[in-house]
Amino acid sequence: MVTAEAGAQVIDVPTGATLGTLGAHMAGVAQVDATAEGFVSCGNGVTTSIYSLEGIAPAREMPSGAVVSESLKSATPDGTFAIRSDGAEEFVLTYGNEDHSYTFQGTHGEPDDITAVAAAYQPARFVIGTRSGGVTAYTMIDGGSGITMVPTREWDTPDGSPVEAVGWTEDGERLAVRAGDRWWTPYANSEAVGVQGIAEAVAARSPAAWSPAELESFPEDFVEGMGMRAATPLPTPR
Repeated sequence: MVTAEAGAQVIDVPTGATLGTLGAHMAGVAQVDATAEGFVSCGNGVTTSIYSLEGIAPAREMPSGAVVSESLKSATPDGTFAIRSDGAEEFVLTYGNEDHSYTFQGTHGEPDDITAVAAAYQPARFVIGTRSGGVTAYTMIDGGSGITMVPTREWDTPDGSPVEAVGWTEDGERLAVRAGDRWWTPYANSEAVGVQGIAEAVAARSPAAWSPAELESFPEDFVEGMGMRAATPLPTPR
């Protein structure tokens, strides 16, 4: 759906939820077309961009090769790293042959009941799904002061459906989330660990310019410190 603002919105027809915006950097989107394979083109008479709906639109079938858990406990095949929860806000991580107890602060800092958890390694990571549809993924970092967990992805089911299962796609690049009896595959960001990892990814970006919406997702001091700049919008066609 083309909007009065920049870009075109992707709408989930069964629920009416907005799944995302394509071409947000493009002023005056006037033409939109889609293929059965999940590709969408957006054009404004000057520029045309092609996008994939992978990671945006849901599917009825679980991604091929995905490794997921639909329970409140999960462990790596060798059992050296595991997570379990009581179904409320408490969870326990097992590593180094010891249990470590935590209170889940909720996706976006909003307390919520845990409904599914999953653990994996290379890198060591875990993901938590909640009753209100929140998903939070963490990567374990072995630093100088010991092992710490770094949140690398927060995501919500677009229509607020409770999370039924969580895990990763076969290549580990995306999360695999079942909610409302459908499968979603948002990016996992498992490798973007800590501020240093994020800074390296930002520094390597090409092109270097960012859309206003992207810039708003970073703290102001980070944007200034990294020298991040906004992309210059195209002139509105006359």
